[in-house]
Amino acid sequence: MTMVRCLLFVALLCSASVARAELFVIEFTKATGCIYCDRMVPVREQLTKEGYKIVVVNVDKDERYTRLFNINAFPTFLVVDARESQGQRYTRVLGRSVGAQSAWQLRQFFKDNGVKPKQ
Repeated sequence: MTMVRCLLFVALLCSASVARAELFVIEFTKATGCIYCDRMVPVREQLTKEGYKIVVVNVDKDERYTRLFNINAFPTFLVVDARESQGQRYTRVLGRSVGAQSAWQLRQFFKDNGVKPKQ
């Protein structure tokens, strides 16, 4: 994974957010043929209502991001730190969680990686 491609990807996903330091979550999922991904839809909706920012990437539409972040199981959640300093954008993956999980488990994963819900 090259840093430039990673930065471009994050900038495209969260162009408004990258301008300041922010942690956010990316969920890599499949729209078809993944029962575990299907199980995460209501969990993701609940967490979004609670104020967590989760960017969903459907890999059925574009597989290049799976190679970029070395994703080989679904669903996969990444906590990403995106920031800009002195005109340069920086991106760092802080945490990775794989598989279907409960809302409680994901809240704990988010907390362990410094992600807080927006109020």
